Amino acid sequence: MKRRGKYNARKVELFGIRFDSRAEANRYLVLRSLEEQGRIEDLDVHPKYRLLKAFRNADGKLVRGMTYTPDFRYVDAEGRVIVEDVKGGRATQTRAFVDKAKWFQKLNPNVHFRVVEV
Repeated sequence: MKRRGKYNARKVELFGIRFDSRAEANRYLVLRSLEEQGRIEDLDVHPKYRLLKAFRNADGKLVRGMTYTPDFRYVDAEGRVIVEDVKGGRATQTRAFVDKAKWFQKLNPNVHFRVVEV
């Protein structure tokens, strides 16, 4: 039996892609359908964005960089780049997620950010 995650979500694999939850996999199916219909394009799953490069602090200790990996990125019919993160409600919007989402939006002002709550 597969273990459930912290928020009772089960990992799912579709078309060789691993998703953290059934909700995320279902959203992928919707977006894939929209792409096949020509309503969106360039659908990308789990794109990675660097928020902070690794650096050495005043003591010379290496401090790891920070990345943000949303669930999906695509271009809509108006040519806007959309980044989506699927969440199961407020409980799954952790402090780390909220902080990274803010940094992402600050560093990428031309990208439209959406949280899809299921």
